Amino acid sequence: RMLSSAPIDVATPDGRETLVKWLANMSLCERDRLGYGPTLYYNGDEHRWEIKAYDDSTDAHKTFEIVSCMRISDRVCGRHTRCFHCKEIEESGDADEHGKPAELRGVLVKRAWAIASQKSDDRSRDEISILREINNTLKDNKDLEGKYPTLLADDVVKITDENGEVFNDTVDTAFAELRTETLKDLGFRVQKSMAMTPIGQDIRRCKSADELIIAATDVMEVHTAILKQCKILHRDTSINNILINRSGPEGRACGMLIDFDCALRIDNTTDHKARSEMTGTFPFMSINNLEASDVIRTELDDWESIIY
Repeated sequence: RMLSSAPIDVATPDGRETLVKWLANMSLCERDRLGYGPTLYYNGDEHRWEIKAYDDSTDAHKTFEIVSCMRISDRVCGRHTRCFHCKEIEESGDADEHGKPAELRGVLVKRAWAIASQKSDDRSRDEISILREINNTLKDNKDLEGKYPTLLADDVVKITDENGEVFNDTVDTAFAELRTETLKDLGFRVQKSMAMTPIGQDIRRCKSADELIIAATDVMEVHTAILKQCKILHRDTSINNILINRSGPEGRACGMLIDFDCALRIDNTTDHKARSEMTGTFPFMSINNLEASDVIRTELDDWESIIY
C-alpha cells in the first residue's frame, strides 16, 4: 500500500492551499521524516558526498567518500536499497601534499530500510549480524576468500531529536504522527548502512562460458559452507545476488554471493512457518517456492534458483 494524501482538487482555492501546505511541509520538515539520516551528507569543505558507518574494531565511525551510486531500488514499500561505490577515507594518519586525509581502498556501502523485529534481541534475520557471523566463521578459510562480502563497518542509523534524545531511525520514528492502519503494510523497518569489500561486477559481464561456470561453482561452494558451518540459508540466489569478483586470490576471477536480506538462520528452533514462507526474486524462485508450498525451503531451492 502506498502512503498518500487525500485527493486534492487544485481547481479550487482550498485544494491549491492544501497543495502549497503539503509542499511547504515537505520542504521544511526534519530531513529524517523524508528518509534521510545524519550519516549521509554533503561535505562542503571537501566538495563531496560522504557516508559514515560504525566500525566495532575501533569503536568509531569510518568515513567514506561516495564515488557513484551503483544500484537503486525504488519499489514502493520496498527496502529502497542504495549501493554506493565509495573510497575509504583515513580520518587520522598520513595526509597528502595538500593536507587532505589519505584515500584507501574502494568500498561498497549498502544503505537500506530493512525489515526488522521490534524485539531488540531478535537478530534472526538481521543482515548485519548474519554477515558478522559469516565473516567470523569463515575468515580462516582461504579457499573462500573473495567469495562473500567482508564487512568493514555497519550502522543502524540513529537520529537526534530537538531534545537531544538519540534513537534508531525506524518507520515508527519517521511516521510517528501518522502511524495508523494506513501504514501497517509497511511493516517495521530500520535504516541500516553496511560497508563491505570487495566490489564485484554483474554476473552478466562474464567474459566467457568458462568464467560463468567458475562463478556459479564458487557461489555453490560458499553457499554450502555458509549453510553447513554457519547454519544460515541464503534464500535469494538470483542473478542480482551473484557477482563476478575480479580481485580474487592470486588475481583470478571468482564468483561472489551477496545480499543476505532474505537469509534465515537454520537450527532446531527455526519454526516451520519461517522455513516455508515465499521469499526471493520471482524469475529465479524454485517451483516449490513459487507454488507457496508448505514444504520447508532447503539448499535445494537455492541451487534450483542458481540454475535459473
